[in-house]
Amino acid sequence: MVLTFLQPATIAEACFLLAKHGQQAKILAGGTDLLVDMRNGHIKPQVLIDLTRVQELGEIAESEGAISIGSTVTFADLALSKLIQTKLPVLAQAAKVVGSPQIRNRGTIGGNIANASPAADVVPVLVALEGVAVVAKAGGVKEVPLEELITGPYRTALACDELISGVKVKVPQPGTGMSFAKVGRRNSLAISRLNGVCLLKSEGRIIRRVRLVLGSATPTPARFKKVEEYLVGENASAEVFREAGKIAAEYVQQVTGRRASSAYKLPVVENLTTRLLQEAWEKGGSVNE
Repeated sequence: MVLTFLQPATIAEACFLLAKHGQQAKILAGGTDLLVDMRNGHIKPQVLIDLTRVQELGEIAESEGAISIGSTVTFADLALSKLIQTKLPVLAQAAKVVGSPQIRNRGTIGGNIANASPAADVVPVLVALEGVAVVAKAGGVKEVPLEELITGPYRTALACDELISGVKVKVPQPGTGMSFAKVGRRNSLAISRLNGVCLLKSEGRIIRRVRLVLGSATPTPARFKKVEEYLVGENASAEVFREAGKIAAEYVQQVTGRRASSAYKLPVVENLTTRLLQEAWEKGGSVNE
């Protein structure tokens, strides 16, 4: 049973309360994961610190080639933001496929990061965009790459007196093709069996820059650097993309080992990677073969 419910008005006040109550406190934003865990008895916080009155956490802004997204920005906010739709369409696309409308209206980007679910739809996109979490605590702020912040399934490097105040991502270079796809048991209200995002920049047919992340494929969302390294300098073609898909599947098996789901998942990884690369290439405006 929660004994104390607190509603700070500023980030500084929220950090003060976290420092004061330490491990007894939990941050409440959308509550789509926290309240489920509390109801099931998995966690029993003595103090809830509700962030919904901290207005600065709900802002989306662009500055100097980067976009900052406050931690209480909801998936619905992301999907409807003109700035996100224009500059980061894959992020808007990923936000649109999260859960149900009710979940999208309540779930927040900060909560999605802090929950660290391997099946998160938005986090792989943030990693591909080289996102960094802005982590606040009493007396200081630091920026931590998401790949370092998320240390395992449902685990992060956050200390009990730290909160995610937002995330910053780079705006891709003009001409960068972007693609996102999700594989689930059904078209809506589905937890991802796999998802993925690809950013691809080329000069003519020569691939110059690639960012590829597959969610639900590895324990934590991370760039598939073996695939990226293979592709850079190659001439874009269906054959090259198929080979990249094979490398992606081999990498997943190397990281996770052979599992009962491998017979299904590895071919899907291969095909999903090939599809993401092809779509990103086409959206980049280059002329395909």
